[in-house]
Amino acid sequence: MTDRKTVDWEAIEREYRAGQLSLREIGRRFDVTDTAVRSELSREPVDDEEIVRTHAQRGARAIEGHLSRAGRLKGIFDTMVTQLEVYLAGGTPAVPIFVSKGDSPATIMRTCAGTLESIEKVERRALNIDEPSDSPGEALARIERRIIDANNPDT
Repeated sequence: MTDRKTVDWEAIEREYRAGQLSLREIGRRFDVTDTAVRSELSREPVDDEEIVRTHAQRGARAIEGHLSRAGRLKGIFDTMVTQLEVYLAGGTPAVPIFVSKGDSPATIMRTCAGTLESIEKVERRALNIDEPSDSPGEALARIERRIIDANNPDT
């Protein structure tokens, strides 16, 4: 006689309520069929508002993480630019800015410019700023709504 495997249906329900994975993907991750997932989930009514709220909270945490990492990269960027300015003014940088023998101030400036561009893209994507149909006022209003919604999960 074979033992039946234990399935964490609560974890499966949490994933479903997060609203980011298909039933097939949830089943694959928990080693059950999508039919079994569908069957189990159909036993209790699903609160659509809870699904939306859970999805929004997960998205808000992801955005906070992206922005936190972008902020840390900005700090590194600022340090590198400051130390490059010290070097260009004839001083000795407090931290090494030239990593290899082929590095030059121009190389460091290109690297910093590329880093800044990457940081800004991460921030803009995280805040979903680049929607082409938005006027500046519409973009600001949309971002404000998202911040309010992320900070008020019970509304």
